[in-house]
Amino acid sequence: MREAGEAANRNDRSQTVERALGLLDLVASSAVPLTTQQLAALSGLARPTAYRLLLTLEQLGYLDRLQDHAFALGYKATRMSGVRGSQQALARRARPVLETITAELCDTVNLSVPVGTAVVEIDQVDPPHPVRQMNYINVAFPLHCSSNGKVMLASLSPSELESFLSRPLERRTSRTVTDAAALREQLGRVREDGFGTCVAELYDGINGVSAAVVDENRAPIAFVSVSGPSFRLPEQRLKEAAQVLIEACDAIRQLVLPP
Repeated sequence: MREAGEAANRNDRSQTVERALGLLDLVASSAVPLTTQQLAALSGLARPTAYRLLLTLEQLGYLDRLQDHAFALGYKATRMSGVRGSQQALARRARPVLETITAELCDTVNLSVPVGTAVVEIDQVDPPHPVRQMNYINVAFPLHCSSNGKVMLASLSPSELESFLSRPLERRTSRTVTDAAALREQLGRVREDGFGTCVAELYDGINGVSAAVVDENRAPIAFVSVSGPSFRLPEQRLKEAAQVLIEACDAIRQLVLPP
């Protein structure tokens, strides 16, 4: 009876799913990206079969195809396996979009992710101007006076937000909002507009605007920001730049979380 049950279980399994997961496991266990030919040989699959399965996994966001046509784990796979791998896959897929924004807006563009109750930069693309900002990769910004931080705060539940606002808000410049009621009012506008701004609130003379990449539940998984000196990115340009960022966030979402 036990043998019959095991045979029935084997018959119920999908060979296609098993083959696809086998390829995914080979990529995950390899120290270097693997090509279709290498994966076909390791899995024992015919090359056309392996390629079809790999292409499907890529389209679904579980694999990324690199410039040398080798495959690495994609955002969906790394999201299940750990934070660092997830951030690397996200940055890799989002990079072309960031470069396009930088070329269009001619200012520094950053990609950041929520880490606990902070927002940490994981990639940056600088414009070809002689006056540039410092490299902010791996820097965590205060939430109440950075544009991406405000988008993060606007996504919190009422109880989470009240817990954050129960602590004193650090003043970084003369324009930093340190009053809880005033910040609540700002966050209400962030929810309505779909973007957050920072006008010399974090650093004197530096303005910025951010929008969020959201998951299936509309929770932010990343933030795309553009920032620069106020003479290049004056306050009146922030709303214009915000529309570019909102479209870019939608594009990144399609890249990392395809349907």
